[in-house]
Amino acid sequence: MKRLKIIYVTLFIGILFLFGVWVLAAKNRSFSDMENRTLKTRQEISSDFSGGDFQADLELCLADQFPLRDAAVRLQTDVRYWMGQRDIGGAYLCSGGRLVQKITDADVDLAHLKKDAGRYGRLQNTGVPVCLIPVPSAGAALRSQLPDGAAMYDLDRVYAAISEQKGDAALLDLRPAMRECGADYYRTDHHWTTRGAYEAYALWRQAHGQDVPAFEDLNPQTATEDFRGSLYAKAPASCVKGEPIVLIEAPPRLTVDADGQTISLYDLDALSQRDKYRVFLSGNHGLVTIENPDASGGTLLLVKDSFANCLVPFLARDYRRILLVDERYAAVSLMELAQSEQVDEIAVVKEACSF
Repeated sequence: MKRLKIIYVTLFIGILFLFGVWVLAAKNRSFSDMENRTLKTRQEISSDFSGGDFQADLELCLADQFPLRDAAVRLQTDVRYWMGQRDIGGAYLCSGGRLVQKITDADVDLAHLKKDAGRYGRLQNTGVPVCLIPVPSAGAALRSQLPDGAAMYDLDRVYAAISEQKGDAALLDLRPAMRECGADYYRTDHHWTTRGAYEAYALWRQAHGQDVPAFEDLNPQTATEDFRGSLYAKAPASCVKGEPIVLIEAPPRLTVDADGQTISLYDLDALSQRDKYRVFLSGNHGLVTIENPDASGGTLLLVKDSFANCLVPFLARDYRRILLVDERYAAVSLMELAQSEQVDEIAVVKEACSF
């Protein structure tokens, strides 16, 4: 009996030793595509044995460089799902393999939202029309698909706050259109799909008294069938499958300048990378200028976040010039920019809860 215990202890210590050797001797991964985050490598372990940094760094390294880590993370997510958990890593895992970002009322800074809505509304003082376009997040638009008891922010309250502070600016209400069809949002990402952006574009055209082209007439093409977005990185469950990204045809003579660099409307190289949503405009930039000499419209100033990226290909068909401003990356005065560039219209397209 005593000999058997010694064998068990020896085997256990041997396994731990071999595991440690495997982790420290194997080639380290610096980034996890599945989790979309940087991993701790052994090169980053502190050499100071006297403090607590060495032990903390070692623990992080062993966790991040765990053999077969991706499979282990998937298994952990699946186990939590099988145990009945639906709130995993800040995402709700809904029926049908849909992931929805968890955003509660506590996550919405209503005071800041009102302040910005008022600031955007005052752009009306430039003398050109201003339109605010808050984009409902998937969870707020698709409440019926959320797990029982799932908390989600009050979209109607957010719209009311924006409407209250917008002044004379117009408000394009996307709520009815976005509540109609779940296909308007990705199942693995927090953004809307190209089809969802089309619904906003259709309402935009209608508000301008213009005919709306059929989606099929814009020559939509599937660029990839295996998109796994930001929410999949939070909850990579086995039931969550890849999905398509669809691109509409770009105007033939379009030119795009992003922060002084020439780029394309679509960055097709991004389709072979982890963040495939970067196919639209190569991601986010501070100031982007888009010119289409074949369009009939004037100059549009578009204040945006990443939701606007897949709306831009639609708008680029209609305007000779579009100025895109992402205030997270560019410190500019919107009032001065609108006046100096002699814009004809101003629109603000952002996710509603962080408008």
